[in-house]
Amino acid sequence: MESSPTQEKETRRSLIISTAAGMFGMVWFSIAFGIPTTMLFESLTGSGIMIGLFTTLAQLSAIFQVPSAILSGYFPSRKKYWSIVSVTNRILWFSPVVIILCMWNRPNLAALVLIFVLALAACFGNSATPIWLDWLADIIPEKISEKYWGIRQSLTTVMFFAATALSGWLLDYFPSPDKPGGSYNGFLLVFLIGAVAGILDVVLHIRVPEAKKISVPAEGAILEKIVFPMKDANFRNMTFAYASWFLAMGIIGPFGFVYLKRIFNADYTELSVIAASASLSAAIFGMPNGIIINKIGARTYFCIGLFIAPLFWLVWFLAGDGIINLDIFSMSFQISESVLAVSVALFMAGIFGSGVGICQLHLGNVVAEKKWRRIGIAEHWAIIGLVSAAGPFIGGAITDYFTRFPLDIPLPSGKNMSYIHIQVILALLITWFLAIPFMLKVKMTKEEIGIKKIISAIYLYPMRGFGSAYNIIGSKIIHSMKNSRH
Repeated sequence: MESSPTQEKETRRSLIISTAAGMFGMVWFSIAFGIPTTMLFESLTGSGIMIGLFTTLAQLSAIFQVPSAILSGYFPSRKKYWSIVSVTNRILWFSPVVIILCMWNRPNLAALVLIFVLALAACFGNSATPIWLDWLADIIPEKISEKYWGIRQSLTTVMFFAATALSGWLLDYFPSPDKPGGSYNGFLLVFLIGAVAGILDVVLHIRVPEAKKISVPAEGAILEKIVFPMKDANFRNMTFAYASWFLAMGIIGPFGFVYLKRIFNADYTELSVIAASASLSAAIFGMPNGIIINKIGARTYFCIGLFIAPLFWLVWFLAGDGIINLDIFSMSFQISESVLAVSVALFMAGIFGSGVGICQLHLGNVVAEKKWRRIGIAEHWAIIGLVSAAGPFIGGAITDYFTRFPLDIPLPSGKNMSYIHIQVILALLITWFLAIPFMLKVKMTKEEIGIKKIISAIYLYPMRGFGSAYNIIGSKIIHSMKNSRH
């Protein structure tokens, strides 16, 4: 059934508002789950386990998505339910400001209280996630799903980039307590900005209309509702693929930043440059990734992307502590070799990682059947949370162990092998031997270009294969762009 011009206009307006809200939400996210929180716990405790514990508890709280998805079904409006839960989450993110002001002279106690409060905030945040995704899935037309998520990713990650850079600069401008004359003022200001931006995200989203509630047949008892989505083999394997991928990322997690700060004496601005480099690639390649995924298929992109992306993690074995002079637009800069190398590598890995993220949002909309989509999305993220919760804890334990018992294995960079290198090897193995095999079990759609076709063309006929792939994908992208103009 064709939608009317009025409906299309309303849909466009809803998606614009949601994207604008998401840009504020990304400012909050960059601070809550980025460098500031990691460095705050590092400043308070210096323990790898404590740094990882926050992320572990945040991931474990994903289990609240399942009861929340069921409970929301008894409310007349998803939007009202989501608004209450989300506002509570964002208000709790003012806690770093309050706790620092009250307990600045008792850092260990402050860290413990902060972990508890932020874990509670994560429970509310995760409770809102499946409701928001189900709400958005009803608004976004399936035919533009990949393109929309790609465009949205590009725009929101620009804000991530800006917020990450700003937070790094502020944390350096107001030195942390471990430096002479330092204080927690930088952290206070950064977390205040993040919490306010998070509130603005919710307030703007309230203006997005909710699709009319569609009655679906009763699915039986609550236990039966919970079990039903995981009976779908495609949905189940897709979920386990992403759970494995998030587990791998969690093992590396924030510990690369900790390694650079401890071993290479990187400051917060330099760490922000590294974090922003990955978001920059997402901003630039979000739209092209969305178009490519639409043409070759989310399953194919996932497998190819996650084979290539971990290769860039090997930069950790090569990064040295030299200084490089750069001349850009008649201006000279000095940058640490390690910062430049890691920034470039994460930029490249981010191209594929961001595409894999678009695949997840798209697959969550189309693989899950509407009658169990809300509970299915909740279970998808809950399983990811439970599995990936082990990642930061494992990463933190590896960090503490190899800090206490360093390895005497030299690397090409002149440094000895350390915890980050062990984490990278483990994460790479999980990605290649768990995440990709699970996704390969997901049934390929008719429109999808098979992985074997792409690989065999490149492997057997290198020049011809690249030319064919370029022509096939390129022509489809151009055709798609022409159609979008009409």
